[in-house]
Amino acid sequence: MDRVLRWLGAEDDWQRPRPRIGRSDWLVAGFSFLLAAMTVEALRSFVGPSGTSVWQQYLTLATAGLLLIFRRRYPIVTMVALGLHFFIACTWVPEVGYSFTYQMIPFLGLYSGMSWARERKAALMAAIGLALGFVLWLTWMFALGRALEGFNAEQATGRGLFSPAVGAVIYTAICNAIYFFAAFLMGAGAWNQARQHAAVVEQARIIQEQSEDLARGAVLADRLRLAQELHDVVAHHVAVTGVQAGAARKLLSRDPEQAALALANVEASSRDAVGQMRDLLGTLRADDADQYQPTVGDLPSLVDSVTGPGFEVDLQVIEDAPGAAERLPLPVGLCLYRITQESLSNVRRHSTAHGARVVLRVDSSRAEVEVTDDGRPLGNTSGSRFGQQGIRERVNALGGELDMGPRLDGGYRVRARMPLS
Repeated sequence: MDRVLRWLGAEDDWQRPRPRIGRSDWLVAGFSFLLAAMTVEALRSFVGPSGTSVWQQYLTLATAGLLLIFRRRYPIVTMVALGLHFFIACTWVPEVGYSFTYQMIPFLGLYSGMSWARERKAALMAAIGLALGFVLWLTWMFALGRALEGFNAEQATGRGLFSPAVGAVIYTAICNAIYFFAAFLMGAGAWNQARQHAAVVEQARIIQEQSEDLARGAVLADRLRLAQELHDVVAHHVAVTGVQAGAARKLLSRDPEQAALALANVEASSRDAVGQMRDLLGTLRADDADQYQPTVGDLPSLVDSVTGPGFEVDLQVIEDAPGAAERLPLPVGLCLYRITQESLSNVRRHSTAHGARVVLRVDSSRAEVEVTDDGRPLGNTSGSRFGQQGIRERVNALGGELDMGPRLDGGYRVRARMPLS
């Protein structure tokens, strides 16, 4: 019973959004009226005159169609009203009440009541009330003998398991039960489908929010690492300045020329620190506590960590002078390392490539790293693109140039150039 009530939504707090009365409601009501009216006219054409007037029949059909307009906006009221309308039509306008096309109108009312009702307990109680009303109405009709009037004498002489009267009762009860429970179960099933769809939409919204939070966290973590880079820049230049200033103080009286050279180094180091801090401050938001930051000297270990079965990485270092890569400024070396790391990770995660090529070029004016592969993008592996955004932020922070995108001959290329001035 708990599972049945849960399926019917009796204990569910979710409320299906109630739409406004729109064109579709008018179309359903108008089409139902026209179809029922055509059926009644067809019956009158070959059956002959009936006990009720034409205006009574059309008034019955028109009021039923009018009630259908409110089936989604006021589902419970419409369900009960059409149920009462059915009782009245079958009792006083049987030419309409017993026609199949008219009976589909209260069927739609019951279906819509169970499908769109927001107060599930009230809808369930209304449906139970209508079911009891059906039973009482059929009992009353059979007690008065009206329900047997549709069976003529020839049908009453049939041979079966039951007497004609009992057979008529069983036949009518089964048809009405199927009619009622079909509408009831179909409406409840439609409500469950809407509930499941709403749950899926809500889960998608939550996942989207969580993904955005994770993406923001990833960007924040990257900026925190940049804060540590700023700390390293400041610490490096402050230490150099302190050493050179101490040397200048000791040499000032003994060797003025060497003291002047030391002071010139202090001036250059200070200007360099100010320039690098100005470039980095645009992307910093918080502090971090990482103690070690890799540079281009760690590229061989990075390549070894990425290389695995079925995936090879070729590293090539081109220098205009021996040891030029090792003398790169810390922010530049770290930036090139991070770009290489992110690019290789993207190749592994989002490409069919079986290998990649990393080329580091260093000369007196600039440093450049280029990561290429020959694979194709994998389906259903699109990332958040915040990694590429982080690459752009790093390059822009140091005044560099970035070329990133598909290659004409296949594969993907990321190339970043950093000035050393």
